[in-house]
Amino acid sequence: MNPFQQLLRQQLDSRQWTQADLIRASRGALQKQTVSRWLAQPLRRMPSEASIIGLADAFSLHPDVVRRAAASSTGVPVAPVPIPTALDLADVPADVLILEIGRRIGATPVTAARAGKLAAYRPPGPRAK
Repeated sequence: MNPFQQLLRQQLDSRQWTQADLIRASRGALQKQTVSRWLAQPLRRMPSEASIIGLADAFSLHPDVVRRAAASSTGVPVAPVPIPTALDLADVPADVLILEIGRRIGATPVTAARAGKLAAYRPPGPRAK
């Protein structure tokens, strides 16, 4: 079993999911035939970026975790890069965080005023010149 298959199997087993559960959780990013092939056959080429993102979202993983497993399974060289595990949100205003969460889950319509405030926010730190 290659690293990509191990990742898929481990994530499915830890959630007690079937392939159908994964496909539903991917919200249309994955197809039944594709998931079945990934689990049954060696990975011959890198999955599409949409598939990588779909898997990452379904499993609540960083896309680089999925991308690296796929790359190592296909023989694509992967440079060691630390995967971010957390963000420091202490300097981000609470209303900006709430607006972003609402936007991501589709729970709140973003008015023009709110959108302007969200677009105007710039995180602290060095800025590109």
